Amino acid sequence: MSDIKFDGEFVIVEGRWLKSRMWDIMLDAEDRRSNNVGERRALAHDFSDGLTINVASDYPGGVTIYGKVNVPGKLMVGARDVAALLDSLTAANLHARVTALELFEKNTAELLASLYDDVQKFKTLTLRLSDEVQTLKAKVAALEHGHP
Repeated sequence: MSDIKFDGEFVIVEGRWLKSRMWDIMLDAEDRRSNNVGERRALAHDFSDGLTINVASDYPGGVTIYGKVNVPGKLMVGARDVAALLDSLTAANLHARVTALELFEKNTAELLASLYDDVQKFKTLTLRLSDEVQTLKAKVAALEHGHP
């Protein structure tokens, strides 16, 4: 059973469903308008047989949704599927990170190899200098004892 009741400032519609045979549902409280331009179409049965909220951006303040929002189907922003976009961004981000790590690993390996070579050269030079110091010490000692 359905009924329409008037209770002070309220109109109460009771029943299992509310069926409307119209294009648009307009919610318009003039005292809440930021301007007096245009219509305020809240919901519309659009020409693509879809449900449109805030038709043609009629509400300058936009649409606000509080609480959890469930989107069991595709969520499209513009003409892009948000889930596919996130998947591609995640994949691209992971690929970029892997590439950066591979480059870091390669550069680190090259740097370590170069550093190892430098350490080996330094070792060789240190040994030569040590030998030359010993030779010079021997010559100084010989000179001090009167041997040329």
